[in-house]
Amino acid sequence: VNCPATVAAAFFPPLIDIAWSYLGCVPAIGGMNLRKSYVNDLPTLDTLFFHVDPNSPRFLKFFFYLHDVGMEGGPFCYVRGSHKRRFPGWKRRIRWTLEEMEAAYGADKVTYLTANIGDLLIADTNGFHRGTKVVSSDRMMLTIDYVVHEELGGTQDRSLFQLPRPVYESFSPRLRAVADFLEIV
Repeated sequence: VNCPATVAAAFFPPLIDIAWSYLGCVPAIGGMNLRKSYVNDLPTLDTLFFHVDPNSPRFLKFFFYLHDVGMEGGPFCYVRGSHKRRFPGWKRRIRWTLEEMEAAYGADKVTYLTANIGDLLIADTNGFHRGTKVVSSDRMMLTIDYVVHEELGGTQDRSLFQLPRPVYESFSPRLRAVADFLEIV
């Protein structure tokens, strides 16, 4: 992580306080990504269907919108309450349709989170969620995961998340703890 703005965001004490309060312990950065979604004619697939993130039993994701995102800009979509209650048989598959979520939880629980540039969304993605297809304008978003242990699944390559040693050494002990799962180089 060599982008000063990304480091500043990931180690911003108020965000860490939110993750700490929600998780009930010192959070650590489990991963992050900067993703641009382009307007396209591809079919709906993968994370555009509802799913729960299987890589940790307890974590919190912070989504920084880097563009204004209206309903046609691909807003994040979340099923309220699904992080606390899952429907019978939810483990049969890893991807679910909007109709299935509405049948399981009610249409009133499906929430589309539009946002303006610079807005921050925070979600426990152990609840059902999805991205939605961008239709009219590209979308860019920075995502930071705060976890209580290294993310699961065997696909996480620790070297993907490196932090320069001088940056790490400039941190207080509290902020260094947040870097527990990053490789210090």
